[in-house]
Amino acid sequence: MSNEDDELTGNDDDLVDDEYMRQRYPLEERPFSRAWRRAIGYKYDYRRFFALDHMHSRSFRGRPPRVALIKKELDGMAASDAVFLAALVSFYNGDTGGRLLRALGAQGLSDIVSNLDQGRREILADLMVNYTGW
Repeated sequence: MSNEDDELTGNDDDLVDDEYMRQRYPLEERPFSRAWRRAIGYKYDYRRFFALDHMHSRSFRGRPPRVALIKKELDGMAASDAVFLAALVSFYNGDTGGRLLRALGAQGLSDIVSNLDQGRREILADLMVNYTGW
């Protein structure tokens, strides 16, 4: 298992023993960060579509989507991958994510979920329930 694999799994609550970590990784953001890491780790190939800032690697803020790369490669992806990644972009930037989703024919939630398997649906549901803003 690589260091990046370690950062995509594990219990976040073990990391908050000091004030510095509590400030960098607030309690209210942890559920979203866990779901975000699950999204990135869902498929090994997804990792390249997200930046890695080692200072904030446990937080979703340390793994923003590489929007230009995602845009460039959407057409060559399977529909499930393309819609899932576009939906993830929409958490980072609603306008850009919305444009990507519409370009893929996903006008609403039913269009999004109809392209996804159960695992991706559950991840998106967790992200929606725990979203605190970017």
